[in-house]
Amino acid sequence: MDKYKRKKAFQLLATNYELALPPVSFFYPNIIFLFDEKLAVVGREFLFARLNALAVKNRQTLVVTDIGWDRGGFYLSFDELGAGSDGDGYDVCIEVWGQNR
Repeated sequence: MDKYKRKKAFQLLATNYELALPPVSFFYPNIIFLFDEKLAVVGREFLFARLNALAVKNRQTLVVTDIGWDRGGFYLSFDELGAGSDGDGYDVCIEVWGQNR
């Protein structure tokens, strides 16, 4: 019974998280931005088009939480909602885009 209650509590937590998210992007329907979309996308339109295509392929929604440059180069922090697998290709896509800048 305890295992059942933990599972139900986790499902409720995940549902509440998903309901609290802002709506998906108009231009990138499989991406949710937790901050101003225009600020995130400007100059990176090709990157987000590619990430959106990967999300469609993997039947996922990406929740972008942070984006920028640091000492290590370009970074993009995101969460994945939905199926998918460990080899989704997002990290390679972001790394290649950052190296070509």
